[in-house]
Amino acid sequence: MEIIRYDRVAAMPALPGLVRRVLAYTHELMVVHNTIQAGTVLPAHQHPHQQIIYIQNGEVRLSCQGEEQVMRAGDSCAIPGDVAHSVVALTDSVVLDIFTPARQDFIA
Repeated sequence: MEIIRYDRVAAMPALPGLVRRVLAYTHELMVVHNTIQAGTVLPAHQHPHQQIIYIQNGEVRLSCQGEEQVMRAGDSCAIPGDVAHSVVALTDSVVLDIFTPARQDFIA
């Protein structure tokens, strides 16, 4: 068993205003810590991975399947694979993403 120490995980700028840290993962499961600045837009995208979003801090607007919802600290949702979604950070936010299977494109 390997303990992943947050302070030893590389911070990867994913796009302006979004810093990603890939935490623990296996072939089938991955946890990603995202720090997102207020006003940052993650454009509509989709991927084959199932995804759970957990808002640790802050507030974001999630658009998914033609529906918009504001998510606040403590909120979570599940997004099926191959479903288009986008996010706008309404405040500085910390968001955890859990993917299955793991996102190989996120592994440095």
